[in-house]
Amino acid sequence: MQLSRIRDLCVGFSDRDLFVISELDLYAGERVGLIGANGAGKSTLLAVLMGLLEPLSGFVERRGNWTLFEQFETAPDVAAVEPTDATRWGLGTLYGRASETYSGGEKTRARLADLLARPGDLLLLDEPSANLDAEGIRQLALALEAVPSGILISHDRALLDEWATRTWEICEGRLFDYPGNYSDYVAWREQEFARRQAAHEQYVAEKARLEALAVEQRRRAARTQRRPRGMSSSEAKMRAFTSSSRSYEGRGKRLESAAKSTEKRIERLEVVERPQAPLRIRPDFTLTDPPRNPVVVESFALNYAWPGEAPLFRDARFQLRRGVHAALEGPNGCGKSTLLQLIAGGHPDIRSVPKARFGYFRQELDEIVAAETVLENVERVSVQRANVNRGVLARMGFPQRRVELGAGLLSGGERVRLAFAMLFVSDANVLLIDEPTNFLDISSLEAIEDLLSDFEGTLLLVSHEKRLLDRVAQERWTIVDGRIEITPLG
Repeated sequence: MQLSRIRDLCVGFSDRDLFVISELDLYAGERVGLIGANGAGKSTLLAVLMGLLEPLSGFVERRGNWTLFEQFETAPDVAAVEPTDATRWGLGTLYGRASETYSGGEKTRARLADLLARPGDLLLLDEPSANLDAEGIRQLALALEAVPSGILISHDRALLDEWATRTWEICEGRLFDYPGNYSDYVAWREQEFARRQAAHEQYVAEKARLEALAVEQRRRAARTQRRPRGMSSSEAKMRAFTSSSRSYEGRGKRLESAAKSTEKRIERLEVVERPQAPLRIRPDFTLTDPPRNPVVVESFALNYAWPGEAPLFRDARFQLRRGVHAALEGPNGCGKSTLLQLIAGGHPDIRSVPKARFGYFRQELDEIVAAETVLENVERVSVQRANVNRGVLARMGFPQRRVELGAGLLSGGERVRLAFAMLFVSDANVLLIDEPTNFLDISSLEAIEDLLSDFEGTLLLVSHEKRLLDRVAQERWTIVDGRIEITPLG
């Protein structure tokens, strides 16, 4: 069954086009992972497909019953959710509470439990894993197994790999269609990069060969056109007149013509530009004056509770060793963000060494000064060289033309990327990072992944993005019943 037929579609707004789709079909049984940079038009495409937004031109033909999960919607009261679904999604504690009091994660789970019980013929999902903890994402993956047809926008690459059978990427004003899941798309991207690199190298080599040939032909022409030693001018003219095809002047003209022909071949060569690999840059970690102590942060008996609430930590013990990258895990509400706050704030039950300087990433992003430019914000906190500052900004999606942009004009995702750029060039040698993936597209997430992997200092990271943790973390810290269990990885 054909669910969608798209022809000559142009999507955008009155002041600009976002992308065009000349021809695209979607059939029952297909699961599409929709990816692209922030602002490329992913959510807008879902709105156009659902008929909530009119395209600039073209048409979308819809067949069957479609349902849409949007990022910002009112959560249903849990009483409206089937009891078995409520139990499966861990919503039992919400009974008797007004939906306005639900946390972000609870609202998302309530909406998903309600929607996935009746997904229709085609389910469109816009960032459903946002605000979900690891257990919520696991439950989402299980529920999606029963959904045969849909379109999923997500920065969770593991989720895209598990579910998608087809990948759409909105890039450079077009929609590209790839068979397979996200890993298949990445493999294709790497193969395409290798092919373009080989084509560029072949072009450079051929151009260099022809340029050398033209130089040699002109050199030989100039040498051949000189009058032989001992020959008078009148004799040379007579020889040229009587046997021009075999004279030194004739040979010189032929070589000159050959050189011009070679130069025209150079002009006709199709230019193959070098493909741009992601910029890889490593700040100079020695400029942070890192500690030499084997353990940089520790506690032998951390006790803490918010006023009027049950204790989050009861005699919790931990040691964060120098240079270790640790992932902090546990269900929502167990105290992950609180532990980062307590470490950064110098709680009396926690000891940190004198040279430990904390870089603390949190969603408030209050270190950004809106009145300053992107570059000024970075330079204000940086201990790195100017070229490193600009290199980190470029890697975080701020090329040269955008570093003078006022920070007050940035989108939510751009502010997150700027906050990370400021973190990586600062004097911080211990990073405390709380949920960095919110508001980020996959390319930005991969850039942060690279910088965190290369970070030579100590890291404590809270994230539900499995692929990020798999690549970056060397230890797993799990909060269980007020205590911290530490497990080495790899």
